[in-house]
Amino acid sequence: MPNLLSDKRLRVYFILAAIILGGVLLCSTLIIFFAVVSPLIEAQAITERLRPLQTVCENGAAVPEAPEYIADPGPNKVVVYLAAEDETYYNRIEDYPRHWHATTVGEAELVACAQTGKQIIETCEYTLEDEDNTLAKLQREQYTLTVRLYAPHTGELLAETVLTGSEPRACQDTETFTDGVTTQTVTGDPIKPAEMTKWLQAYVEP
Repeated sequence: MPNLLSDKRLRVYFILAAIILGGVLLCSTLIIFFAVVSPLIEAQAITERLRPLQTVCENGAAVPEAPEYIADPGPNKVVVYLAAEDETYYNRIEDYPRHWHATTVGEAELVACAQTGKQIIETCEYTLEDEDNTLAKLQREQYTLTVRLYAPHTGELLAETVLTGSEPRACQDTETFTDGVTTQTVTGDPIKPAEMTKWLQAYVEP
């Protein structure tokens, strides 16, 4: 005869195993949600709340809802917007100290608008070893970051600067050019957030 007691025990074990596995999966899902998804949702909500301040960078408009800037020991909360050349500004405050972050328009005493670019610091000429002795150029480019700091309450421009990245390597006596290419570029390293942090420090925590 079949062992009914053993079959019942097996069913109980399977049910318990399923409950435990379900609990583990639920806990894992909750951990992932609170560790990854929830911060992303909150970050997006903050970005939306701060969107009126984007107009400060785009056209220097005042945002009267923002508090007046007073150069006290601070921290005077700031919002940082970044844009590549001729592109839209986007919120990039996460690169800077957390206690500087404004999370609402009503906290933002300062708005920093940073625009990345490049500048040619040297052009070196070479003659290619081809039938026409074609002239070729190697351009040495350096990253730039143009920063404008505003008091959003009035739209006043408080300060501006141009930060520069490291210089690229020097031109060599001979250079290798890709077939069909007569202009090549070597570029230094971009500006690190720490360099802009150092410049902002005088206004955020004077």
